[in-house]
Amino acid sequence: MRKIVADLVSHGVGRTVSQALRETVDAVSQLQNNTGGAGVSMTTLAHELNLDKSSASRRAKEALGKGYLKNLEDKRGRPAQLVLGDSLPDEVEVLPTADALKRLEAACH
Repeated sequence: MRKIVADLVSHGVGRTVSQALRETVDAVSQLQNNTGGAGVSMTTLAHELNLDKSSASRRAKEALGKGYLKNLEDKRGRPAQLVLGDSLPDEVEVLPTADALKRLEAACH
């Protein structure tokens, strides 16, 4: 239960990103490394993630919107050329564990 609530709170306060978003950015990073830094197409990304193109596109749009990916292609109607943008934030524990709360309580008494 704590895991579910912690994930929701962390995501809601912007302290972390979803696992799907992290996987998407990591996939672009890996594909870029394999191609010498060239942009990654949506089709290639979808294939790497084992998703259909529309699902990969939704993930990429979220990452683009948050600045974690950039699109080198600036002409409308042309295939995207995705590259890394800003670094992903480190995973942060927003809610303390039960053990941490017990230690805190013991320290206060």
